[in-house]
Amino acid sequence: MDEVAGSLADRLVELSGTDGPVRLAPQAWALAMTDPDVRHYAKENIADLLGTCVLYTRRLIDAGHLPRDADATAVAKTLFGTLPGFLLQRLILEDITPDELRRGVRSLMGTAMANPQV
Repeated sequence: MDEVAGSLADRLVELSGTDGPVRLAPQAWALAMTDPDVRHYAKENIADLLGTCVLYTRRLIDAGHLPRDADATAVAKTLFGTLPGFLLQRLILEDITPDELRRGVRSLMGTAMANPQV
């Protein structure tokens, strides 16, 4: 899971440079709250990306990297939900790297796997 999160974060960093298209994502998200056309476009794109995350999560389950009874959709939504936070923190605070995200997810996953009843 940590490698998936880190790889996605690496890609966000690549696309969020000075002229990177991902720098506009927060503005598009805000506009999607008030403009139905932008909302439709954003919703389609987010749904496609989330679908890809679900496929990767199912592969991780099949490969034994996640418990067999893991809810692939819930895991994917949770992982996907961390990415906007990573992006905002990267763009505004400039204090997080993909490696830090990897380490954080690894720590969280280690805790979850050690304490499955939590």
